[in-house]
Amino acid sequence: MHHFTPTYPNCERLGRDGLRWITIIQCDAHVPEEVFWIIANLYVTNPEVLVPPILRADIIHDSENDALICPIGRPFFRKVARRLISKQRRDIIVHQNVYYGTRERGCHVVFEVPDATMESLPFFIPKVRKFAYVYTQGDRDNGPPRISLELCPFETDTDEIYKSPAMLYVYSKTLRTLHKHTNSQLNGYKKRVHHDRIIPKVTYQDRYFQLKQKYMIWVDQWVEKTDARKHVFEEVAIAAFLILLFEDDIKALGRKPTFVDLGCGNGFLTYILNQEGFEGVGIDMTCRKSWSLFGNKANLKQECLTPDTMKFQDADWIIGDHPDELTLWVPICAARSGYKTKFVIIPCCFHRLDGGPFSIEMPLPISQRRPSSKNCNTGDCEISPFEDHTSRLSHLTHHLGSGRYSSYITHCEKLIQLCGYIPECEFLRIPSTKNIALVGRTRRYQEEVKASGIQCSSQEWERLVLDDIHELTSGVLFMPRTSDHEKESLRRERMARRKDSRSIDVNGADSSSWEVCELFQGLVNYE
Repeated sequence: MHHFTPTYPNCERLGRDGLRWITIIQCDAHVPEEVFWIIANLYVTNPEVLVPPILRADIIHDSENDALICPIGRPFFRKVARRLISKQRRDIIVHQNVYYGTRERGCHVVFEVPDATMESLPFFIPKVRKFAYVYTQGDRDNGPPRISLELCPFETDTDEIYKSPAMLYVYSKTLRTLHKHTNSQLNGYKKRVHHDRIIPKVTYQDRYFQLKQKYMIWVDQWVEKTDARKHVFEEVAIAAFLILLFEDDIKALGRKPTFVDLGCGNGFLTYILNQEGFEGVGIDMTCRKSWSLFGNKANLKQECLTPDTMKFQDADWIIGDHPDELTLWVPICAARSGYKTKFVIIPCCFHRLDGGPFSIEMPLPISQRRPSSKNCNTGDCEISPFEDHTSRLSHLTHHLGSGRYSSYITHCEKLIQLCGYIPECEFLRIPSTKNIALVGRTRRYQEEVKASGIQCSSQEWERLVLDDIHELTSGVLFMPRTSDHEKESLRRERMARRKDSRSIDVNGADSSSWEVCELFQGLVNYE
């Protein structure tokens, strides 16, 4: 990859629009023109890639006809009208026109906010009348291709704010990013994380910011020792995703779906869902400080769960938000609870079914639903149909590499299929490296019956699913971990015993024996 080496020519020219344009910064590109267009179009449709304070751009209009009468001059062949929305709702919404055009030795993309003034532009828009990303072709006389940033200053900018040190830093950072992205595109860059596969991005963002405004007051009222901002906004983000999932069921059910949140922890997610009108309960083995703050506004229950027998037939959804030892039990519990029961798990810590630490992927039993060779219509049936969706999801999680997290996610996906669900994967927009949500909302009945060629009812198929689960769990002895409350009680007991041992009555003991006791006690404590 070529290094970013900018120059600041600061040369002026009179544009086709009759205004003064300045080439403020440029660098060698070493990429063809079509690569520039790919990245420039990315910045138009997804400006948050370049400017993080921007939430998104809503494309209002996209036309090749309007560009012919654009106010900036010719030749332009495409005009896009977009609405820029900031992450901070207090900032104004900016309506901006974007013009795609060509020039004698290259091309450019021009950005203009109609009727703008220096004072009216928000902080995330350059304080200039117009600006453009420019690609200039290379030749023998002028060297390699170049990319540059050109500005059209306001006439009222007598102090030349457009070239202040702060603005020069912004230009340099912008061009550096453009240089990086064009080179990455040329070298075969592939997107690592695929968001918004289940819930559309705009729908999710609107709901998230609505909930964020409503529940952000809890940042100041947080009583747990954990990071308030991280945990409040992370739970709000997860709640937004779940609520949109739940709302897809309202039409079919004729009501809002119910839920059970297993291992609910601080209970904030359950609180939000209850407040938004969804009936459900959060269950955890330990009561948390925050529970008392929610009062009767959150249905929270302290209970020691026995996953080998638990099922919730009245719940439409079973949630596992970082449920630790219960992670692998959530899809099992959903399958046991009923044919129409759905679930979401967000794996975090790695545990086996028995509660012990997960190190390598464990083999699953051969399903009784595996198609036999005589009933298979599609050739070799030695491979279970369960591998279909795992391989289908593998391209979504390839960036995880071959570590424990990747192995655990793969194991979860295969278990989900054993439980009779089609696994779906979503990368949540939360501040965590372990942000994968696995969703089971569609049963595999139709798919498996079609693949095997065996005619059976959904009830018979469900019985086979439960038989597979029984074979998987029959020899498992679940050992729940010691709760934080129990750990604290044990720690206090040890401290009390240690304190008592130091206050033993030593009347009658000489000073030397007392010193030996002190020394021995110190060695024990040290060890």
